Amino acid sequence: MLDRQLGKTGRYVASDDYTIADIACFPWTMTHKAQGFTLDDYPNVKRWYADVRARPQVQAGLAIGKFEKEPFDEEARRNMFGQAAKEMAGRK
Repeated sequence: MLDRQLGKTGRYVASDDYTIADIACFPWTMTHKAQGFTLDDYPNVKRWYADVRARPQVQAGLAIGKFEKEPFDEEARRNMFGQAAKEMAGRK
């Protein structure tokens, strides 16, 4: 369905402009490999996915989601989880 829509609109999901529709659909397509399919079967989606993923704003957003695998120190735990984390830490 998305492939057909992108074939009709040309560049992005709702129009020739990047909109909230693209922002909403992009995360679903990011997991295509985990869902067991290839974008090769959907040429319009494949083109759109590459275009959206290459956007500097999308790249910046994806970079934010990458965390270092360092354990939280107590201050970071309080900031992230609040009082409940302090209580849980005391139970260990």
